[in-house]
Amino acid sequence: MGVRLRFAAAVVALAGATVAHGAAAELNDSSLTAVQRRAIAASGLPRASIVSVKPDMVVAIRNRGTPSAGGGVIEGVVLQGEVVSSNAAQVMGYRSMRSTVNVDCVRRRDLVVKMAVFSEPNAKGEVVNRQVPGGWVQPSPDAYLSDVMRSVCASVPRTAVAETPPLAPVKARSEPEPKSRPAPIVAPAGSISPPARTRTAMLNADRPVPTSVDARMARLDEPPTAPAPAPAPPRQAPEVHLRPVVAPPAVLKAPAPKPPAAKPAVSRPATPGKVSVQIAASPTEAQAREALAKIKGRVKAPLFTSVRSVTVDGKVFHRALINGFQNRTEAQAFCASAGGACFIR
Repeated sequence: MGVRLRFAAAVVALAGATVAHGAAAELNDSSLTAVQRRAIAASGLPRASIVSVKPDMVVAIRNRGTPSAGGGVIEGVVLQGEVVSSNAAQVMGYRSMRSTVNVDCVRRRDLVVKMAVFSEPNAKGEVVNRQVPGGWVQPSPDAYLSDVMRSVCASVPRTAVAETPPLAPVKARSEPEPKSRPAPIVAPAGSISPPARTRTAMLNADRPVPTSVDARMARLDEPPTAPAPAPAPPRQAPEVHLRPVVAPPAVLKAPAPKPPAAKPAVSRPATPGKVSVQIAASPTEAQAREALAKIKGRVKAPLFTSVRSVTVDGKVFHRALINGFQNRTEAQAFCASAGGACFIR
Protein backbone atom coordinates (compact mmCIF):
# COMPACT_ATOMS: atom_id res chain seq x y z
CA MET A 1 0.00 0.00 0.00
CA GLY A 2 2.87 2.41 0.86
CA VAL A 3 4.53 1.71 -2.52
CA ARG A 4 1.25 2.45 -4.32
CA LEU A 5 0.79 5.78 -2.51
CA ARG A 6 4.37 6.89 -3.19
CA PHE A 7 4.02 5.98 -6.88
CA ALA A 8 0.68 7.88 -7.12
CA ALA A 9 2.26 10.90 -5.39
CA ALA A 10 5.15 10.89 -7.88
CA VAL A 11 2.73 10.71 -10.85
CA VAL A 12 0.59 13.56 -9.49
CA ALA A 13 3.65 15.70 -8.77
CA LEU A 14 4.91 15.15 -12.34
CA ALA A 15 1.46 16.04 -13.74
CA GLY A 16 1.38 19.22 -11.63
CA ALA A 17 4.80 20.26 -12.94
CA THR A 18 3.65 19.63 -16.52
CA VAL A 19 0.49 21.74 -16.00
CA ALA A 20 2.51 24.55 -14.42
CA HIS A 21 4.92 24.56 -17.37
CA GLY A 22 1.99 24.56 -19.82
CA ALA A 23 0.31 27.50 -18.05
CA ALA A 24 3.54 29.50 -18.11
CA ALA A 25 4.18 28.70 -21.77
CA GLU A 26 0.62 29.58 -22.71
CA LEU A 27 1.19 33.29 -21.94
CA ASN A 28 4.75 33.43 -23.22
CA ASP A 29 5.21 36.56 -25.31
CA SER A 30 6.67 34.55 -28.19
CA SER A 31 3.59 32.30 -28.38
CA LEU A 32 1.00 35.11 -28.25
CA THR A 33 -0.76 36.17 -31.43
CA ALA A 34 -1.12 39.78 -32.53
CA VAL A 35 -4.81 39.71 -31.48
CA GLN A 36 -3.88 38.51 -27.99
CA ARG A 37 -1.18 41.18 -27.60
CA ARG A 38 -3.68 43.88 -28.55
CA ALA A 39 -6.22 42.45 -26.08
CA ILE A 40 -3.65 42.50 -23.24
CA ALA A 41 -2.69 46.09 -24.04
CA ALA A 42 -6.36 47.17 -24.15
CA SER A 43 -7.19 45.50 -20.81
CA GLY A 44 -4.82 47.63 -18.73
CA LEU A 45 -4.20 44.67 -16.37
CA PRO A 46 -0.72 43.92 -14.96
CA ARG A 47 1.05 41.59 -17.38
CA ALA A 48 2.45 39.35 -14.63
CA SER A 49 -1.00 38.58 -13.16
CA ILE A 50 -2.81 37.75 -16.45
CA VAL A 51 -3.73 34.05 -16.76
CA SER A 52 -6.32 33.99 -19.56
CA VAL A 53 -6.49 35.88 -22.86
CA LYS A 54 -9.62 35.51 -24.98
CA PRO A 55 -10.55 37.56 -28.08
CA ASP A 56 -13.12 39.54 -26.06
CA MET A 57 -11.90 39.30 -22.43
CA VAL A 58 -8.64 39.24 -20.47
CA VAL A 59 -8.63 37.78 -16.93
CA ALA A 60 -6.02 38.33 -14.20
CA ILE A 61 -5.62 36.92 -10.67
CA ARG A 62 -5.68 39.68 -8.04
CA ASN A 63 -5.42 37.37 -4.99
CA ARG A 64 -4.30 33.73 -5.21
CA GLY A 65 -6.31 32.75 -2.09
CA THR A 66 -5.33 30.41 0.76
CA PRO A 67 -5.18 26.58 0.89
CA SER A 68 -7.88 24.84 2.91
CA ALA A 69 -7.19 22.54 5.87
CA GLY A 70 -7.28 19.45 3.63
CA GLY A 71 -4.80 21.00 1.18
CA GLY A 72 -6.80 20.28 -1.99
CA VAL A 73 -8.97 23.44 -2.18
CA ILE A 74 -7.74 27.01 -2.68
CA GLU A 75 -10.29 29.36 -1.10
CA GLY A 76 -10.85 33.07 -1.82
CA VAL A 77 -9.19 33.45 -5.25
CA VAL A 78 -10.02 36.99 -6.48
CA LEU A 79 -10.28 37.52 -10.27
CA GLN A 80 -10.60 40.63 -12.42
CA GLY A 81 -11.77 40.48 -16.03
CA GLU A 82 -11.73 43.28 -18.58
CA VAL A 83 -13.93 43.19 -21.70
CA VAL A 84 -11.84 44.53 -24.58
CA SER A 85 -14.47 44.38 -27.34
CA SER A 86 -17.30 46.91 -27.57
CA ASN A 87 -19.60 44.36 -29.23
CA ALA A 88 -18.92 41.81 -26.49
CA ALA A 89 -19.57 44.45 -23.80
CA GLN A 90 -22.94 45.20 -25.42
CA VAL A 91 -23.88 41.50 -25.40
CA MET A 92 -22.65 40.74 -21.87
CA GLY A 93 -23.89 44.01 -20.40
CA TYR A 94 -20.68 45.09 -18.62
CA ARG A 95 -17.09 46.24 -19.25
CA SER A 96 -15.30 45.00 -16.11
CA MET A 97 -15.80 42.10 -13.69
CA ARG A 98 -14.64 41.17 -10.17
CA SER A 99 -15.34 37.70 -8.74
CA THR A 100 -14.26 35.47 -5.86
CA VAL A 101 -13.97 31.70 -6.48
CA ASN A 102 -12.86 28.56 -4.65
CA VAL A 103 -10.78 26.10 -6.71
CA ASP A 104 -10.75 22.34 -6.02
CA CYS A 105 -7.42 21.16 -7.42
CA VAL A 106 -8.14 17.48 -6.66
CA ARG A 107 -11.50 17.16 -8.44
CA ARG A 108 -10.71 19.91 -11.02
CA ARG A 109 -13.76 22.05 -10.30
CA ASP A 110 -14.59 25.59 -9.12
CA LEU A 111 -17.21 27.32 -6.95
CA VAL A 112 -18.11 30.96 -7.68
CA VAL A 113 -18.70 32.67 -4.29
CA LYS A 114 -19.65 36.17 -5.52
CA MET A 115 -19.46 38.29 -8.65
CA ALA A 116 -19.85 42.02 -9.40
CA VAL A 117 -19.90 43.68 -12.84
CA PHE A 118 -19.14 47.31 -13.72
CA SER A 119 -20.31 49.57 -16.53
CA GLU A 120 -16.84 51.11 -16.99
CA PRO A 121 -13.36 49.55 -17.41
CA ASN A 122 -11.05 48.91 -14.43
CA ALA A 123 -13.95 48.18 -12.01
CA LYS A 124 -15.45 51.68 -12.28
CA GLY A 125 -18.85 53.15 -13.03
CA GLU A 126 -22.20 51.59 -12.13
CA VAL A 127 -21.83 48.30 -10.21
CA VAL A 128 -24.28 45.37 -10.24
CA ASN A 129 -23.95 42.30 -8.00
CA ARG A 130 -24.69 39.27 -10.16
CA GLN A 131 -26.47 36.19 -8.84
CA VAL A 132 -24.08 33.23 -8.85
CA PRO A 133 -25.30 29.70 -9.73
CA GLY A 134 -23.90 28.10 -6.55
CA GLY A 135 -22.43 24.61 -6.29
CA TRP A 136 -19.23 23.12 -7.69
CA VAL A 137 -18.84 23.14 -11.49
CA GLN A 138 -16.24 21.58 -13.79
CA PRO A 139 -15.44 24.29 -16.40
CA SER A 140 -15.06 23.49 -20.08
CA PRO A 141 -11.45 23.31 -21.37
CA ASP A 142 -11.79 26.57 -23.35
CA ALA A 143 -13.33 28.59 -20.46
CA TYR A 144 -11.26 31.22 -18.66
CA LEU A 145 -11.87 29.42 -15.34
CA SER A 146 -9.92 26.45 -16.72
CA ASP A 147 -6.95 28.78 -17.28
CA VAL A 148 -7.38 30.11 -13.73
CA MET A 149 -7.45 26.55 -12.35
CA ARG A 150 -4.25 25.58 -14.17
CA SER A 151 -2.42 28.62 -12.82
CA VAL A 152 -3.67 28.33 -9.22
CA CYS A 153 -3.24 24.57 -8.91
CA ALA A 154 0.29 24.67 -10.34
CA SER A 155 1.53 26.03 -7.00
CA VAL A 156 -0.28 23.42 -4.88
CA PRO A 157 2.08 20.76 -3.42
CA ARG A 158 0.71 17.75 -5.29
CA THR A 159 2.65 15.25 -3.13
CA ALA A 160 1.00 16.55 0.03
CA VAL A 161 -2.41 16.37 -1.64
CA ALA A 162 -1.87 12.75 -2.78
CA GLU A 163 -0.78 11.62 0.71
CA THR A 164 -3.62 13.35 2.59
CA PRO A 165 -5.31 10.71 4.83
CA PRO A 166 -8.93 9.76 4.02
CA LEU A 167 -11.90 10.84 6.08
CA ALA A 168 -12.44 8.89 9.29
CA PRO A 169 -15.44 6.52 9.14
CA VAL A 170 -18.59 7.75 10.86
CA LYS A 171 -19.33 5.90 14.09
CA ALA A 172 -22.76 4.30 14.32
CA ARG A 173 -24.98 5.01 17.32
CA SER A 174 -24.76 2.34 20.01
CA GLU A 175 -27.81 0.14 20.64
CA PRO A 176 -28.81 -1.63 23.88
CA GLU A 177 -27.09 -4.96 24.31
CA PRO A 178 -29.43 -8.00 24.21
CA LYS A 179 -29.80 -10.16 27.31
CA SER A 180 -28.37 -13.25 25.66
CA ARG A 181 -25.62 -13.15 23.06
CA PRO A 182 -25.54 -15.71 20.24
CA ALA A 183 -22.44 -17.83 19.87
CA PRO A 184 -19.80 -16.24 17.64
CA ILE A 185 -19.60 -17.54 14.07
CA VAL A 186 -16.19 -18.99 13.27
CA ALA A 187 -15.14 -18.76 9.61
CA PRO A 188 -13.79 -21.97 8.06
CA ALA A 189 -10.07 -22.38 7.50
CA GLY A 190 -8.73 -20.70 4.35
CA SER A 191 -11.40 -17.91 4.34
CA ILE A 192 -10.11 -15.70 7.15
CA SER A 193 -10.96 -12.04 6.37
CA PRO A 194 -8.31 -9.33 6.84
CA PRO A 195 -8.23 -7.32 10.09
CA ALA A 196 -10.73 -4.47 10.49
CA ARG A 197 -8.00 -1.82 10.18
CA THR A 198 -6.83 -3.34 6.86
CA ARG A 199 -10.40 -3.52 5.52
CA THR A 200 -10.98 0.17 6.39
CA ALA A 201 -7.78 1.18 4.58
CA MET A 202 -8.86 -0.85 1.50
CA LEU A 203 -12.31 0.80 1.46
CA ASN A 204 -10.83 4.29 1.89
CA ALA A 205 -8.12 3.84 -0.78
CA ASP A 206 -10.32 5.19 -3.62
CA ARG A 207 -12.07 7.92 -1.64
CA PRO A 208 -11.48 11.57 -2.73
CA VAL A 209 -9.13 13.70 -0.70
CA PRO A 210 -11.00 15.51 2.13
CA THR A 211 -11.10 19.31 2.14
CA SER A 212 -12.33 21.87 4.64
CA VAL A 213 -15.35 22.53 2.39
CA ASP A 214 -16.27 18.80 2.38
CA ALA A 215 -15.81 18.65 6.17
CA ARG A 216 -18.24 21.54 6.70
CA MET A 217 -20.77 19.93 4.34
CA ALA A 218 -20.42 16.60 6.16
CA ARG A 219 -21.14 18.26 9.51
CA LEU A 220 -24.27 19.88 8.05
CA ASP A 221 -25.51 16.49 6.80
CA GLU A 222 -25.18 14.75 10.24
CA PRO A 223 -28.58 14.12 11.88
CA PRO A 224 -29.12 16.16 15.07
CA THR A 225 -28.96 14.26 18.34
CA ALA A 226 -32.38 14.08 20.00
CA PRO A 227 -32.38 15.42 23.60
CA ALA A 228 -33.10 12.95 26.40
CA PRO A 229 -36.76 13.03 27.55
CA ALA A 230 -37.36 14.80 30.85
CA PRO A 231 -38.42 12.50 33.75
CA ALA A 232 -42.15 12.47 34.45
CA PRO A 233 -43.15 14.20 37.74
CA PRO A 234 -44.34 11.87 40.54
CA ARG A 235 -48.08 11.35 40.73
CA GLN A 236 -49.87 12.69 43.77
CA ALA A 237 -53.34 12.08 44.98
CA PRO A 238 -55.64 14.97 44.01
CA GLU A 239 -56.76 17.20 46.84
CA VAL A 240 -60.45 18.06 47.09
CA HIS A 241 -61.35 21.51 48.43
CA LEU A 242 -64.92 22.62 49.00
CA ARG A 243 -65.41 26.24 48.03
CA PRO A 244 -68.58 28.34 48.14
CA VAL A 245 -70.25 28.83 44.81
CA VAL A 246 -69.67 32.41 43.70
CA ALA A 247 -70.95 33.82 40.46
CA PRO A 248 -68.06 34.86 38.18
CA PRO A 249 -67.67 38.60 37.64
CA ALA A 250 -69.03 40.03 34.44
CA VAL A 251 -66.43 40.42 31.73
CA LEU A 252 -66.59 43.59 29.71
CA LYS A 253 -65.93 42.91 26.07
CA ALA A 254 -63.75 45.42 24.26
CA PRO A 255 -65.30 46.87 21.13
CA ALA A 256 -64.17 45.16 17.96
CA PRO A 257 -61.47 47.15 16.12
CA LYS A 258 -62.48 48.81 12.92
CA PRO A 259 -61.06 47.24 9.79
CA PRO A 260 -58.31 49.36 8.21
CA ALA A 261 -59.30 51.41 5.26
CA ALA A 262 -58.38 49.80 1.98
CA LYS A 263 -55.46 51.46 0.24
CA PRO A 264 -56.26 52.82 -3.19
CA ALA A 265 -54.82 50.67 -5.91
CA VAL A 266 -51.87 52.16 -7.74
CA SER A 267 -52.95 52.77 -11.26
CA ARG A 268 -50.54 51.63 -13.95
CA PRO A 269 -50.53 53.13 -17.44
CA ALA A 270 -52.25 50.97 -20.00
CA THR A 271 -49.69 51.75 -22.71
CA PRO A 272 -46.26 50.04 -22.32
CA GLY A 273 -43.16 52.26 -22.16
CA LYS A 274 -40.00 52.10 -24.26
CA VAL A 275 -37.45 51.10 -21.58
CA SER A 276 -36.38 47.43 -21.44
CA VAL A 277 -34.44 45.31 -18.94
CA GLN A 278 -32.07 42.52 -20.04
CA ILE A 279 -31.75 39.68 -17.51
CA ALA A 280 -29.65 37.25 -19.58
CA ALA A 281 -27.77 36.81 -22.87
CA SER A 282 -27.71 33.11 -23.76
CA PRO A 283 -26.22 31.14 -26.66
CA THR A 284 -29.58 29.40 -27.25
CA GLU A 285 -33.13 30.71 -27.39
CA ALA A 286 -34.31 27.95 -25.03
CA GLN A 287 -31.96 29.14 -22.28
CA ALA A 288 -33.16 32.73 -22.71
CA ARG A 289 -36.82 31.67 -22.40
CA GLU A 290 -35.96 29.54 -19.37
CA ALA A 291 -34.48 32.64 -17.67
CA LEU A 292 -37.71 34.57 -18.40
CA ALA A 293 -39.86 31.73 -17.03
CA LYS A 294 -38.15 32.00 -13.62
CA ILE A 295 -39.48 35.55 -13.08
CA LYS A 296 -42.82 35.12 -14.85
CA GLY A 297 -44.75 35.94 -11.66
CA ARG A 298 -43.12 39.41 -11.42
CA VAL A 299 -44.11 40.54 -14.91
CA LYS A 300 -47.51 42.31 -14.84
CA ALA A 301 -49.29 44.20 -17.62
CA PRO A 302 -48.42 46.42 -19.37
CA LEU A 303 -44.98 44.77 -19.01
CA PHE A 304 -44.22 41.90 -21.38
CA THR A 305 -41.30 39.57 -22.16
CA SER A 306 -39.47 38.87 -25.39
CA VAL A 307 -36.35 37.19 -26.78
CA ARG A 308 -34.24 39.21 -29.22
CA SER A 309 -31.45 37.58 -31.25
CA VAL A 310 -28.29 39.53 -32.11
CA THR A 311 -25.09 38.60 -33.94
CA VAL A 312 -21.79 39.81 -32.45
CA ASP A 313 -18.43 38.91 -34.01
CA GLY A 314 -20.06 36.08 -35.95
CA LYS A 315 -21.73 34.61 -32.83
CA VAL A 316 -25.49 34.60 -32.21
CA PHE A 317 -26.75 35.59 -28.76
CA HIS A 318 -30.34 35.59 -27.52
CA ARG A 319 -31.29 38.37 -25.12
CA ALA A 320 -33.96 37.70 -22.50
CA LEU A 321 -35.83 41.04 -22.22
CA ILE A 322 -38.63 42.50 -20.07
CA ASN A 323 -40.20 45.41 -21.98
CA GLY A 324 -42.69 48.16 -21.26
CA PHE A 325 -41.09 50.23 -18.45
CA GLN A 326 -42.06 53.91 -18.52
CA ASN A 327 -38.63 55.19 -17.39
CA ARG A 328 -35.23 54.07 -16.06
CA THR A 329 -36.31 54.69 -12.43
CA GLU A 330 -39.10 52.12 -12.76
CA ALA A 331 -36.69 49.68 -14.47
CA GLN A 332 -34.07 50.12 -11.73
CA ALA A 333 -36.72 49.43 -9.06
CA PHE A 334 -37.62 46.20 -10.86
CA CYS A 335 -33.93 45.18 -11.02
CA ALA A 336 -33.54 45.83 -7.29
CA SER A 337 -36.56 43.68 -6.46
CA ALA A 338 -35.17 40.88 -8.68
CA GLY A 339 -31.78 40.84 -6.96
CA GLY A 340 -29.96 43.34 -9.19
CA ALA A 341 -28.85 40.81 -11.86
CA CYS A 342 -30.03 42.72 -14.94
CA PHE A 343 -29.03 45.42 -17.43
CA ILE A 344 -31.20 48.40 -18.40
CA ARG A 345 -31.56 49.19 -22.10
